Amino acid sequence: MNQFFDRVESQLRQCLRTAAEAGGSQTPTVDANALASAITSLIVGRLQRYARSGFRRRHRTPRTALRG
Repeated sequence: MNQFFDRVESQLRQCLRTAAEAGGSQTPTVDANALASAITSLIVGRLQRYARSGFRRRHRTPRTALRG
C-alpha cells in the first residue's frame, strides 16, 4: 500500500512541478513537493476515516455539510 501512495505522490509532484514552473514560481520543486505531500496526506486520511467507519458513507444534508 505504501508503494501505491508513493507513486501517487510522485505523479502529483511531477504534475505540480510543471504547473508551478508554468506559473512562474521561484521554487517550483519545493512548492510541488509540499503540495503533493499535503494532498497525499489528505487522501490517506480520508481513506483511513472511511475504513474506520466500517465502509459506510455518511449522508450529509446541506445543513450538516457546513458544520464539517
